[in-house]
Amino acid sequence: MGLRGCLSGLARFLAGALAVVFIVLLPVSIVAFDVGRVIFSPAHMADLVSQSFNEAGGFRRLAMDAIAGGLQSEPGSVEGSGLNLKTALSFLTQQERDYLAEKLFPAEWVDTQLRSAFSDAYAWIDDDLARPNVRIDLRPVKETLRQGGADELVEVVVDSWPPCTVDQVAQMAGRIFGLSEGFPFCEPPEPLRSGMIGLAGEAIKLGVYALPDQMSLSADSAARKADPEMMQAKENVRLARTFSLMGWLLPPAVLLLILLLAIRSWRGLAWGWGVPLMAGGLLTVLAAVALRVTGGSVVAGMAAGSGLPAILADLFRRTAMTGVTSTLRLVGLHGGLALLVGVAVFGVARPLARRAERRAPARAAATRAEARTRILPIEHPHDEGDPPSGMFG
Repeated sequence: MGLRGCLSGLARFLAGALAVVFIVLLPVSIVAFDVGRVIFSPAHMADLVSQSFNEAGGFRRLAMDAIAGGLQSEPGSVEGSGLNLKTALSFLTQQERDYLAEKLFPAEWVDTQLRSAFSDAYAWIDDDLARPNVRIDLRPVKETLRQGGADELVEVVVDSWPPCTVDQVAQMAGRIFGLSEGFPFCEPPEPLRSGMIGLAGEAIKLGVYALPDQMSLSADSAARKADPEMMQAKENVRLARTFSLMGWLLPPAVLLLILLLAIRSWRGLAWGWGVPLMAGGLLTVLAAVALRVTGGSVVAGMAAGSGLPAILADLFRRTAMTGVTSTLRLVGLHGGLALLVGVAVFGVARPLARRAERRAPARAAATRAEARTRILPIEHPHDEGDPPSGMFG
C-alpha cells in the first residue's frame, strides 16, 4: 500500500472518530443551547417566574399569604397580646386578601419589579460584587397608601373581625388611650370603629413616609467585593453561558471536517453525514424523554430539601417544572429536526450512490475503450489527405 492509500485510510479513520464525537456532542450542545436560552436570559426567566406566580395564584396572593399565613392560633382566639399584624390579618378570607393585594400591588408594578430584579441579578454575573444589588421601587405602593389605600386597608381588615363584646370594647378603648395592654381583634361599634380606623390609617401613612423610595434587598453586602471562591463560581457561570450560546457551532464544524476528510461521493455523504445526524438526533430525543421522566422527582426533592417556606418552595417547584418542561420540549423538537435532516440526507444520497455505482462499470468500459483508441488509432484508407487512387491516380 502506497503513501496515498495510507493517507486515505487515515482520513477515513479520523472521519469515523469525528462521527462518533458528533453523535455525542449533538445532544450536549442542543441541551446546553436550549437551557442557556432560558436560564441566561433575564426576559425569559421573568416570563417563566411570572407564569409560575400566576399558576400559584399570583404574586399578590403569595405576598398576602406570606404576611397573613403561618399562624398557630385559631381565628377565634381574639385575645391577642399586643397589636400583631399577622393576627390582625388572619381573619381575612382569601377573596379579601386578593382584593387588598390588588390595591396594594398593581399588576403593572409587580411585572416591572420582577423584570428589574432579574436584570439586577444577571448584571451581578459580570461584576465583582459580593451579592446582586436587587432594588425594589416602592414609590407606587407608597402613593397608593397615601391616597386612601391605608384607610381602605384598615377598614377591610376591621370588617373581617368578629363583633366585640362589652368587655372587649372596654379593653380596646383602654389600649387606644394607653390605659391597658393587649388588643382584642374584634369589630367595635361606632363611633369607636371610625376612630380606630382613622388612627390606624394615619399611623400607616406616617410609617409610609419613613420608607425609602427604593429598597435594596442586599444593601449591607452588595457593595463589598466578592471573595475568591465567589469570583471563581462567577467565572464558571460565565464559561457555561459562553458554551450555551456558542456551543451549537461545534456540531456543524465537526460535519465540515468529516466532509473535508472522507466524503468524496454520494455514498460517503450518506454514511458520513446522514448516519451521524440520525444517531445524534435520536439520542437527543431519547435524552429529552429521559430527563422529562426523571425531572419531576428531582425538582420535587430539591424543593422539599431547600429549607424554604412552603410558599417559596412551592413557587420554586412550579418555576423549575415549568422551565424543565418548556426547555425539554425545545430539546426534543431540535433533536427531532436533526433526526429528520439525517433521514433526508441518507434517503437522498443513498439512491444516488446506488445509481452512480450501477453506471460505474459502463463508464469504466467507455474509459478503457477511449484509452485503447488513443494508444492504437485505427487508420481509415479514405481519410482526407491520402494520395488519390484508381484510374486517375
